[in-house]
Amino acid sequence: MVTHIFLDMLRKPMLFAMVLSGFFTPLLAVAAPDIVLVNGSIYNNKDARALAIQNGVITAIGGSEELLASIDDKTQVIDLNGRLLMPGFIDNHNHVFEAASDAGGNCELSASVTLLELKPYLEYCQQQSQSKDWLMGYGFSLEMLLAHDTDQSPLDMLDSIFPDRPVILMEQTSHSMWVNSTALELAQISEHTPNPQGGVILRDEASGKLNGILLDSAGDAVMEVAWNSLNNQFEQSYQGLLVGLETAAEHGITTIGDGRLYWKRGWYEVWRHADDQQTLTARVALRPWVYPNEEMTAQLKYLESIYSSEPTMNDRLIINQVKIYSDGIIINGTAKLLAPYLDTYLTNKPYGINYVPPNEMTNWLKALNDIGYSATYTQSVMVLFANLWTPLRRFASKEVTSRIP
Repeated sequence: MVTHIFLDMLRKPMLFAMVLSGFFTPLLAVAAPDIVLVNGSIYNNKDARALAIQNGVITAIGGSEELLASIDDKTQVIDLNGRLLMPGFIDNHNHVFEAASDAGGNCELSASVTLLELKPYLEYCQQQSQSKDWLMGYGFSLEMLLAHDTDQSPLDMLDSIFPDRPVILMEQTSHSMWVNSTALELAQISEHTPNPQGGVILRDEASGKLNGILLDSAGDAVMEVAWNSLNNQFEQSYQGLLVGLETAAEHGITTIGDGRLYWKRGWYEVWRHADDQQTLTARVALRPWVYPNEEMTAQLKYLESIYSSEPTMNDRLIINQVKIYSDGIIINGTAKLLAPYLDTYLTNKPYGINYVPPNEMTNWLKALNDIGYSATYTQSVMVLFANLWTPLRRFASKEVTSRIP
């Protein structure tokens, strides 16, 4: 359990201090506690006013005078001044690495405006950053962008403002990217490039020309090129992570389930560095990404190499789950359905697409189970039951969870 000093229901002043807790033990501890918190209210302990901690474990709960009698000159005493001490929040799906980092975006758009209305936002981003390096941003809506309020395509719009600088802009759900011609060239994508597994390179229906929108894994691949091109990539990534962790801590979040770990962007090494430097302010369950376009054997070898085989209560960084997509999401038309979409950008794929086809998914889950991983995967619920439930039952020794997109 993670214990946190948090704002009580009476809106008393906030004070945050995280400790890792284990089982409560009697007050008869031999050694003096490292920390004693006094003069507060202890969650779920009506009569207690103080709490003692030794080696990161809660060793006693009781009265303030009682626990102060157990301290020595090395014990840190924290006066809660009437505040409530309670467990911290668990955020089981948080993109803490990306969400607060300047490395992942320095051009903020709006999800409520159309392509033509986004032009001033783009011009502002161009004026604020004159670098020739990648411009990364986020925040547009795919539906609003493709609302056809101008004769320009999204690609033409970006090219007119950024003729030479590579640009990649992440849609608000992170499941599609908007790029310009320079970015496409650096990613080696042309009009003749086939759609990757789990992704779509959108084209104008009439002309067949690229329109600058990359759905799902097609966009992820270009973002990988952009992120790996950052100057001082490791330090930028690390500082961004620290900002994200600080923001989480400010909101009382002390346990984080990472949304996805793009390990080919060096993110695992950044998390590991934070753990080594003791700068993690939360216990974190990392979920390395399963790449739909990469060979399975090589990925499994890597995943096995970073697996946390025997995590302990003192470990802040735990890796025993993966993130694997079976299909995309409804708004892109990439979620797999049993009936065709009534309205879709993918006229040649009216039922959606698979990241990992069902027959391959069973192989993945068995191999991951053999290593020890639990898999967090996404799949449209009806297709899930139709294609996956029966084979999944064979691997039920490990928890396998599903999220409806």
